[in-house]
Amino acid sequence: MLAAGEFIIFEFNVQGYGYYLNDPYDVILEVKFEDGTSETDSVEGAAIPDGEDFTLRIALSEKSVSEVNVLISGSDTEYWAGNYGARFSDFHLYVD
Repeated sequence: MLAAGEFIIFEFNVQGYGYYLNDPYDVILEVKFEDGTSETDSVEGAAIPDGEDFTLRIALSEKSVSEVNVLISGSDTEYWAGNYGARFSDFHLYVD
């Protein structure tokens, strides 16, 4: 059972890849509650060559959680075919 004072946490790494490394990305952590409300935490930006670690977190209250969603999007700033763009790795979703 989830309790007030705990957090739902999502950790990940995003890295730019390809010839032009400034690839845009957007990550959203959404927690929906049984009473119909929801809370979100998000980050958006441009990926860097060395990669960056991020942590999104949502504090829990007395409400019952009905759903947890993680929405990840990234794109490539180049205009040719290939395996380029924002790369995501090291996913961890947990309660602490």
